[in-house]
Amino acid sequence: MIVVNPPGLSGRPRLILALAIPGLIFLPLAIIATVMASRYRRDSEVGRLPQSRVARLGLVLGGAGIITGSINLFAIVYLLPVLIGPSIGVNEAEAMSTLLDIYHAQSNHIRLTGNYAASFAVLDERGFVSVKDHAGYRFELVVPQIVKEFECRAHPLKPGLSGRMHFYIDHSGVLRESRSPEVNRESARVDTPGG
Repeated sequence: MIVVNPPGLSGRPRLILALAIPGLIFLPLAIIATVMASRYRRDSEVGRLPQSRVARLGLVLGGAGIITGSINLFAIVYLLPVLIGPSIGVNEAEAMSTLLDIYHAQSNHIRLTGNYAASFAVLDERGFVSVKDHAGYRFELVVPQIVKEFECRAHPLKPGLSGRMHFYIDHSGVLRESRSPEVNRESARVDTPGG
């Protein structure tokens, strides 16, 4: 026999429901309501407490609150950084600035050693520049063994999200850009302040 709320029944079913409703928005309340409703249900199955539709409704709403709260938590943890992270324009500006730093570091390296550094690690060891994938961009350096020149490219880690453009610089010091990952010395020149 299911009793809705007979006279003298404890206020637990109403408390469960009172926690479950705001628990649809606030995950901790949904968890508390679900735990309380599960205990109430277990006690009612063994006959210690009368069955209650209100407690059963609290269990359903608490479970729904846990599901929606988990989805919200996922969105906050994984999507919010993308939404409030640095804008694409900031990422692209930092990538171009890093490429210009690499150009200056390579210029210093060839002036001191007669050759361009073959890797970012060499430039870092000599204290010229430390290049790490950052600001949503990945950097790659190509230095041919025979010819005294170098090429460096910056590609967005997540095209369209962390950056739209691919960038290029070489021993000439001219910064170039393209929407294609095949950016090279034929790509459009980037007008930089003072450049």
